[in-house]
Amino acid sequence: MFFTNAGADANENAIRMARLYTGRDKVLSAYRSYHGNTGSAIAATGDWRRVPNEFSRGHVHFFNPYLYRSEFNAATEEEECQRALAHLRRIIECEGPTAIAAILLESIPGTAGILVPPAGYMQGVRARPTSLASC
Repeated sequence: MFFTNAGADANENAIRMARLYTGRDKVLSAYRSYHGNTGSAIAATGDWRRVPNEFSRGHVHFFNPYLYRSEFNAATEEEECQRALAHLRRIIECEGPTAIAAILLESIPGTAGILVPPAGYMQGVRARPTSLASC
């Protein structure tokens, strides 16, 4: 058990522990997200209005499903989910699965709107790192 003072501290420590445990550097997070206003947490935040500091490194963003403003030209939630998972899989493949320390993901992002993921999305994201753990 590890207690912190705030969410940003929790995210900072989660990133630090993931990097130390895996020996890998990259952290993936969604563009429509907010993880805090401190060093690595702000770099993990995908909100373009938040400017990361110059010392942050290894952060890669991906598009999460959002049917109303779909990046994937989907017509249904199922299609949006499948295309978002395929996008994440391509990001992981392009960045190199052996370089990724963690995927930092909010279950329901709040600062970009209340974006409830479609059914099956979180399970699909969870299945991704497990299948890449041996890489």
